[in-house]
Amino acid sequence: MRITAFSDVSLRVLIVLAAVLAADAPSVGIEGRIEVVLARDADPAGDALLVLRVAAAAARADLPVAPHVLVRLQDCPAVPQPWPAAALASLVEVLAAGPPAVHVLEALDQAGLLVRLLPEWATVRSKPQRNSYHRFTVDRHLVETASEAAALTREVARPDLLLLGALLHDIGKGTTSGQGQSGDHTLVGMEVVAEMAPKSWAIAHPEKSALLLARPFRFFVSLLRPLIRILNGLANITVKAVGVEPQDERAMAHSPSDLLLLIEESAGHGGIAAEEHKLFARSLELSGLIAADAMTARRDIVAVGAEVTAEFVAAEAHRTGRTRVVVHEGDLDHVRGFVHAKDVLRLENGTWSSTQAGSLTRPIMVTPEHHGLEDLLLEMRTRRQHISLVVDEHGMVLGLVTLEDVIEELIGDFDDESDRRLGDAELLDDGVWRIPGTMRVELFAECTGVALPDGDWQTVAGYVIDVLDEIPAQGECVRTELGEFRVVAMDGYAIETLHVRLGSVAHDAVDDVADLRAT
Repeated sequence: MRITAFSDVSLRVLIVLAAVLAADAPSVGIEGRIEVVLARDADPAGDALLVLRVAAAAARADLPVAPHVLVRLQDCPAVPQPWPAAALASLVEVLAAGPPAVHVLEALDQAGLLVRLLPEWATVRSKPQRNSYHRFTVDRHLVETASEAAALTREVARPDLLLLGALLHDIGKGTTSGQGQSGDHTLVGMEVVAEMAPKSWAIAHPEKSALLLARPFRFFVSLLRPLIRILNGLANITVKAVGVEPQDERAMAHSPSDLLLLIEESAGHGGIAAEEHKLFARSLELSGLIAADAMTARRDIVAVGAEVTAEFVAAEAHRTGRTRVVVHEGDLDHVRGFVHAKDVLRLENGTWSSTQAGSLTRPIMVTPEHHGLEDLLLEMRTRRQHISLVVDEHGMVLGLVTLEDVIEELIGDFDDESDRRLGDAELLDDGVWRIPGTMRVELFAECTGVALPDGDWQTVAGYVIDVLDEIPAQGECVRTELGEFRVVAMDGYAIETLHVRLGSVAHDAVDDVADLRAT
């Protein structure tokens, strides 16, 4: 009896019929009496997937393919590349049949059809194993592995990958390396393990491996030092001949940027915590900052004239929250020093109104604007100074640096009892931010959740002036990709207050900040 195929719907019915006939008529042998054949109107020359569908039907019903069908399937065209989903599904269906798939794939292989489907199969076809403990040739080993993997398809999320991986896991044994050796995964795996295992162990146990290998390395270097010197000398002569100055790697120290890359790599792999990463990064970046990067601008310095009374100094200290008040003669370019609030408190009662600030001044430290912030921190600690004036090359005062400013560059911003940093930025009811022009760009990002673009400015006012390319007038509005910046108040030529309405891109960040401040 023969089962004629091959439409997908009628095929299932015919296979079920074959199974019923085999069960009801024991005298009918499945092997030899029932086989899969093509329908009379089948056209192998016009159906590239017919081979796979025939194989799937035969494997599913555990039936052989009729010999003359295998001959007719030679006319099928090649499967399109890449394989369509239907072709892949048919191949997976063959493999999922389990043991019946072995006989079906062998029949296709003997007819030369399997090589047409998988050209790489030709490299393992009837190929003997390199090791005697294998029972089958390479191709039969692959088919048997896929057959056994079919029993595990319900235990994995992707049974298709399991079956295809089992069928092709040793396909590389048919290839050869550049040395003419077989691509046996056992040999290749041994080479990989031999190379990677020591490296992995050394990475996992750096101190132990270093101590263990120190003496063997020292012995190796001592033994081969003459040869190493000869080879290094020849290499240096060669590079000098082509105009390159040889460098001794031991004399090359890591720059801060190199260390930053190492820290970023360690943080990315979880080697150091996020807070430690920030501290290390800030410590290394401190060497690239100068006094002008951390100073308070000249217009924001709390200063009084030398002729004012101690009572007035106390009032200024109370109003601003500053414990140190700069004292000048006429203007900030002629500074006499500073007055500490505790010097005022030491005065006898009734003398505040008669004591001038000039008589209470202490010497103040002065530093050029381009002085390194790292060096300035060391100098302030050495001289036990908490503030320093910043001057330019003409001797004009540009600003004031405090020890707190320097430390904040190192460990990040922190508030004390006199700080009102976030209070300076106010989110109004209509979604507009009220921002002081002197607000630094990093504080703007902290308050609003939106970062200003990188550029040659340190404050929000500097960003607005850079966009306008001129000093704005009160009421003038600047529109950028971030939103709308309106100048609300000017203090001379300086922008005192801004109203900032962030664009739609930043709305989510504004909402998050508003919720955070509300809580």
